[in-house]
Amino acid sequence: MCGIAGMAGFGRPVSEALVRRMTATLTHRGPDEDGFFAAPHVALGARRLSIIDVSGSHQPLRGEDQGYGRRVRAVFNGELYNFKALRAELAARGHRFETAGDAEVVVHAWEEWAEGSLGRLRGMFAFALWDEREETLLLVRDRVGIKPLYWAWDGETLLFGSEMKALLAARAEHALGGLDATALRAFLCFGYVPAPYTMFEGVRCLPPGHRLLLRRGRAPEVATYWELPRAAREALLVDEEEATARFRALLAESVADQMISDVPIGAFLSGGIDSTAVVWRMTETSRDSVRTFSVGFAERSYDETPWARRVARRFGSTHEEELITPKQVAAELTDILNIFDEPFADSSAIPLHFLARMTRAHGVTVALSGDGGDELFGGYETYFAGQVLERFQRLPRWVQAVARRTVDALPVSHGKISLEQKLKRFMALSGWPPLVAHARWRAIFWAAELPDLLVDGLADPLTEADAARLLVGDLRALPDPAVEGINALGWLDTRHYLPADMLVKVDRVTMAHSLEARVPLLDERLVDFGFRLHPRLKWRGRTGKWLMRRALRGVADPDLLARAKAGFNVPMPVWIAGPLRELFRDVLMSTAVRRAGLVRASSVARLFAEHDAQRADHSFRLYALLALHVWHGRWAKLNRGEE
Repeated sequence: MCGIAGMAGFGRPVSEALVRRMTATLTHRGPDEDGFFAAPHVALGARRLSIIDVSGSHQPLRGEDQGYGRRVRAVFNGELYNFKALRAELAARGHRFETAGDAEVVVHAWEEWAEGSLGRLRGMFAFALWDEREETLLLVRDRVGIKPLYWAWDGETLLFGSEMKALLAARAEHALGGLDATALRAFLCFGYVPAPYTMFEGVRCLPPGHRLLLRRGRAPEVATYWELPRAAREALLVDEEEATARFRALLAESVADQMISDVPIGAFLSGGIDSTAVVWRMTETSRDSVRTFSVGFAERSYDETPWARRVARRFGSTHEEELITPKQVAAELTDILNIFDEPFADSSAIPLHFLARMTRAHGVTVALSGDGGDELFGGYETYFAGQVLERFQRLPRWVQAVARRTVDALPVSHGKISLEQKLKRFMALSGWPPLVAHARWRAIFWAAELPDLLVDGLADPLTEADAARLLVGDLRALPDPAVEGINALGWLDTRHYLPADMLVKVDRVTMAHSLEARVPLLDERLVDFGFRLHPRLKWRGRTGKWLMRRALRGVADPDLLARAKAGFNVPMPVWIAGPLRELFRDVLMSTAVRRAGLVRASSVARLFAEHDAQRADHSFRLYALLALHVWHGRWAKLNRGEE
């Protein structure tokens, strides 16, 4: 695992000193060593967290002496899980390897197959490769976006880095542009900035499954090298016995591949279906007791540690857990928000921060997690809501109107994803087409609210469909939920929500603690399998993840398999009205909001007052606004040279 940075261009000279400065911002991603390569038109840098071939595999990586003239250099972030098979194939073709690691495969694969090599790589990765003979820089991001990559082009020079902070380190020499108003509106709608946008006009995020090529005399060319699979309904797998056997086998292969490590390994254990499945296969693979880690909350309705404890006992893992207090959160919340170089409103980053720190403190360097199971195998309740929405919209309009009035009159609850919250959110979206409604299920602010929230000049009029397009692009090119059912909704989430929210959170927070997180459920074989399942193997009645639950029968605790999805939610509604009240007031009710000039202070004050009086649950909105203003305050300090 590494952090990478660099620059390339054919106009003004590149600066190795600048790349060294950019790379230094990524030390947390690679505390073990650094490495650099510089030539007339390119400079590459890497920080390394040593996982495989600890004493070797130094970066940048290089090509061969004979036949290739050492024409290739590369810096690599991530892991290749099929590197042994590729290495054997390349060796049989005459390639000679200098290391025992996985990353070197990238340069030999490029030498052998050029762009055809990209489809052969299986794993989580972002890398940059310089082909000296062709004078070409290649940037590549893995299929589903587990590892990040940002870039900027000023017409002469291209900059890139694993995190935005690497590019911000070059802002004195290379203009990155001002605030991107489109990205700001997208953040307020969704709580994150979707690729390719970033909060800076001159910086872009390379989308999952894409590559960028820079050649002499041309602007950077971004193109897709892999697309999420889609299968015709008549070609979907429907046999339950066959599907169960295949899922078990694929999960076993993926977990075994991702347990390859020369340093201590463990797992995040939430007590849910996904992490339980991963830990089960880890215990089947490992000769030693698997090490598992959990965090929870003093607020019992939000605490999942008792379930994690039951799973740990059942599988005999060596288990560690920690309860998070509001006092700890208040002391560290600003630091947690500053892990992200853009505003990020997923509050589950808070428990993940404490979980990652605890895991690393116990000497573990690699942790497997269960991310991806909800998207691939039908875990989100929004998928069930999508089915209900289709039926609701067929009811007479007067019945729909009565239902909306009844739900609007329900009292507000600050409990964990209460029934009232779910009903209110459902009714707010019940008038929209299913695909638009699904793209907006997790909305922070509605598009129609932005003109009243944002200051003049930042709020262009938006419809809900416009807001959805900010996230997904051309709605006409997306799967049809009426035809593809839950697979269409899962496709949408895997393509957009997963890489822009869930995987951003996992990557940034774990790497902030120099911990590598791996996600076995997002192995490309399981991704392909998940989208070739008939919808009835994902949802039955009110039960999601049907196939996963069936595959765990006789293995996992029956009570766990009967549970509804709980999620990694935090007691934010209670905290904002209680122990974190003053922290939020200090940030959101201060002159800093007016100085930032992004949102109207009066609108923020109204939201805070309504939440404080428990007339509404605005916790997710207030948290998003806090994240926005903490980010903006730090950005302003950077511009003033105070950091």
